[in-house]
Amino acid sequence: MAAINQQTEPAGGWSGAVLKRIGYLLLTAGVLGRAVFENGLLDIRQYDNAALLAAMQGSGQVMQLATLAIVLQGIGLCAVPLFTFALVEGMRHTANVRRYGLRVALLALASEIPYNLAFEGRWWAPDTRSPAAGLLLALLMLWLMDHYGKGENRWKSGLLQAVILAAAVLWALLLRVDHGVVIVALAAVLWLLRGQPLWQLLAGCGVSAFLVTAPLGMLLVHFYNGARGRASRLAGYAFYPAVLLAGGLASVYLL
Repeated sequence: MAAINQQTEPAGGWSGAVLKRIGYLLLTAGVLGRAVFENGLLDIRQYDNAALLAAMQGSGQVMQLATLAIVLQGIGLCAVPLFTFALVEGMRHTANVRRYGLRVALLALASEIPYNLAFEGRWWAPDTRSPAAGLLLALLMLWLMDHYGKGENRWKSGLLQAVILAAAVLWALLLRVDHGVVIVALAAVLWLLRGQPLWQLLAGCGVSAFLVTAPLGMLLVHFYNGARGRASRLAGYAFYPAVLLAGGLASVYLL
């Protein structure tokens, strides 16, 4: 990737700020699909698989709501590569890793209860964690790779990086982070292949394919032009928990 700069109107491609704005729109679509249409209007928790299929066959309205919920959630998954890429770029260019890590940790903490409300219909869900927790795990993994996964011996460094990645994947599974395995694996791919946009695209599409529509988000990442662009840091970090909270409250109100 080209070195990041302060351009606000780059000559071609999209700046990091533009990619984030696209990501916010995709996230909003995903929250609408899951919280409002699936959990609110459809109230999918009242159905088992057989009952849902029967309801869809017997009611055009149920079919429409279910279809729209699926489509919107598919759109929302495209945001995963965008924000994972933003995390990797943040790690590459931050002047203070500790402060950056603290901001990501606060995002994960602030997102947890709104995520539970929007996606699980309850304030506390001990059996799941928001994808923001996956970003925090990924950042810790990248820091470990940067500090302990480098050396003159390529085989030793590669083995150590593989162990760090495996540990991050294991923690994502143990903590039951939604999309956590894909997030940490994708972050590792983007980090290890930094400076090689074509290989990032190909490998990133392969990893994100586990989320079905997410490779489309990798195609958007490929248009990154290396410019940071102008954006409000506070608004950026506040957006995700805010839209989750709005979606969660809407789902409760609609029930």
